[in-house]
Amino acid sequence: MDARGHGKSDKPHDPEAYTMKNRAGDVIAVLNELGIDSTHFFGYSYGGRVTFELAIHFPERVKSLIAAGIGARGQNPDFLGDRIRILEAGPEALVAAFEQTGSLTPDMKTRLLVNDCEALVSILRTPWPYRENDLPVMNRPFLLLAGEFDPGFSAIEKASKRLPDSTFIFLPGLDHMQTASRINVVLPHVKEFLARVS
Repeated sequence: MDARGHGKSDKPHDPEAYTMKNRAGDVIAVLNELGIDSTHFFGYSYGGRVTFELAIHFPERVKSLIAAGIGARGQNPDFLGDRIRILEAGPEALVAAFEQTGSLTPDMKTRLLVNDCEALVSILRTPWPYRENDLPVMNRPFLLLAGEFDPGFSAIEKASKRLPDSTFIFLPGLDHMQTASRINVVLPHVKEFLARVS
C-alpha cells in the first residue's frame, strides 16, 4: 500500500491528517477492505515507525512485524528542521540531499522527483509518540533491520533489546537509502524470519 502522502494515495497538506493513529488506522482499513483478519506487516522508514503503533494498538491484527530503517523513539528536531528546509526548496533539492548521503538508483530518483513536497512537510510537522517505554509490552515477534550507516542505527538496536521477542539484523556497509534498494540483501532475512514465525 502507498502510505498517505505518498504514491497514488491522497496527499493532504494538513499535519493533523498524518497522526500515527491515522497512519496505523490506514493499515487496518486496508486489511478490513481485503477481508484479512491478521497478517505479517513490513514497514520501512516512516512505514517502519507505523509497525510500533500497530503492535501497541492493534496487536490482534498482526502476526509479526518487520521494521527497517527506524526505531521507536520520537523525531529528532534538528533532523526535521533540516529536512523541512530541503523539502520547502522543492523535489530537486530533496534529490540533491539524498545524493549527498549515498547513491540513488534511477528509479529512486524518479520517485523522489514526483513527491508532493508540501504533503511531506506536513508529515514531518506531525508529532510521533515516544514508544520506547512501550516496547516491553509489544508481544508480537519483531524483525528489526538496520544499515550500518543509517542515522537511526542506535535507536533500532536499542529497540531490539527492549522488545520481548525480537530479531535484530545488522546490514554492514548500508545507509538508510541503500537498505531500501538492496532487496537481495534484505529479502533473505525477511524470508527466514517469516518462515520461523509462521
